[in-house]
Amino acid sequence: MKLHANARTCPNSRRLIVDRVEAGWSLAEAAEAAGAHVKCWGMHDLLFSHQDALSTEDLFGYAREVGLDVELFAEKLRRRKYAPRVARDVESAEQSDVTGTPTFFANGRRHPGAFDLSSLTALVRSALAQTKASAPSSSHGNPVDRDANSG
Repeated sequence: MKLHANARTCPNSRRLIVDRVEAGWSLAEAAEAAGAHVKCWGMHDLLFSHQDALSTEDLFGYAREVGLDVELFAEKLRRRKYAPRVARDVESAEQSDVTGTPTFFANGRRHPGAFDLSSLTALVRSALAQTKASAPSSSHGNPVDRDANSG
């Protein structure tokens, strides 16, 4: 089963798609830079809770607040180290016709429904059932059972 939330930010989590405006790209790059130092969710929370204060100096302050080396953080932003990753995510969103967050996919199909726990649980169960139904069956049985019975 393939299930992901197409939302752009932290590595090994979800991707939170941002607009193509320069400020959005800078914020996405800042989140990636923080994520490279396992500080993504702290930065994520600060960016979303301070949407009225997102200047470059504000970003440096948030980096300091989450415990990043501000000079290294600033250098990564200056060099635009994470711009290619942000560009790939934006391109992927455009190809998938994703226009906002959150957007959920299960087995490559976009989930158009609600995002409450009950709806998402049903989505996952349905995707698992489809995956099990389409999986080739093994004529050899469970390898653990076969080994246990082989004497």
